[in-house]
Amino acid sequence: MEKTTLIMQKNEKRIKLFSIPEQYLSKFLIIIILLIIMNAMQNKESISNYFLQNNFKYFSCVANIGKFENRYASEFIKHYLSLGVEKFYLMDDNTLSGEKLIDVLNDYVNKNIVEIFDNRGKKMGMMDFYEYILKYAKYKCKWILYYDYDEHLEFVDKNMTIKKYLSRKIFDKCDVIKIHWLMYYDNGLIKYDNRTLKERFPNSTFGTFENNFHKSIVRVQNYPDNMWTENTGPHQPNESFVNMCDAEGEYSNIKHGYLTKPIYSKCYLKHYSMKTAEEYALKLVRGEPKENKYNVKELNEKLDRFFKYNKFTKKKLAFFENMLNMTFPKYHKKKI
Repeated sequence: MEKTTLIMQKNEKRIKLFSIPEQYLSKFLIIIILLIIMNAMQNKESISNYFLQNNFKYFSCVANIGKFENRYASEFIKHYLSLGVEKFYLMDDNTLSGEKLIDVLNDYVNKNIVEIFDNRGKKMGMMDFYEYILKYAKYKCKWILYYDYDEHLEFVDKNMTIKKYLSRKIFDKCDVIKIHWLMYYDNGLIKYDNRTLKERFPNSTFGTFENNFHKSIVRVQNYPDNMWTENTGPHQPNESFVNMCDAEGEYSNIKHGYLTKPIYSKCYLKHYSMKTAEEYALKLVRGEPKENKYNVKELNEKLDRFFKYNKFTKKKLAFFENMLNMTFPKYHKKKI
């Protein structure tokens, strides 16, 4: 009994030794709370970055603008869904009296896969839309692929997905990833038919100048304002704002969408930029964004570009002249 009493007395002394007097308890608690707040403030940036990098609904999204391109829209959506893209932000830039994008993508809209922004009859430009989507999707998407309907991302490893590709450590410090074009031309076709782009244009063209250009995948969370609008073109955001790298994760400071040596080791963009003479003529009728039509000089330059990479025939020339309602005299003198 005496032994038990001694043990209890020793424990009481220990409790008193490590206890805090009542008059100091509130001050002690305040100090603890202040220390916690100070620690949180010191780690505010890392906490914020962690939140932004991990609190998103979609890992990858696509931003795109289309005008007179309804016929390619479904194939485009299916292709990127097969790579694991989860969400599409598409601007309908058709004319008020022309086709509507919703007419061919209504099922995807109802499933909340596609969101359409109606710009028919309005004047929002490409860069303005890119900037808008970057802000609109800040807490929704981790990455945005800024690709057009004629640009299909292709992985060398056929089992690769967009999430596997972008989740690699080599891209941890990259805000923009530049993916090279690989150009596909008319493959001898003249008129549009109902087959897919992949079926109609199986053969690419290596070694052309245009293969040196790229389009971008952009990390959404850590962007400054006006990345696109303070820029010279749609191939990439303003290079002075962000950390850019190529498709292999190497730092790249090359400007304005141009890289000196195409990189095809991991992936590339199948760029069906011209398609058939009929489809390219429709592209020339469409003109630039904001409904700016090409002038005569520009149309001649565009036709020169087409026949630089595609075999010249009188039948192809006839499509251009009929659809553009003009003649190209120098090509009438051209020998086949």
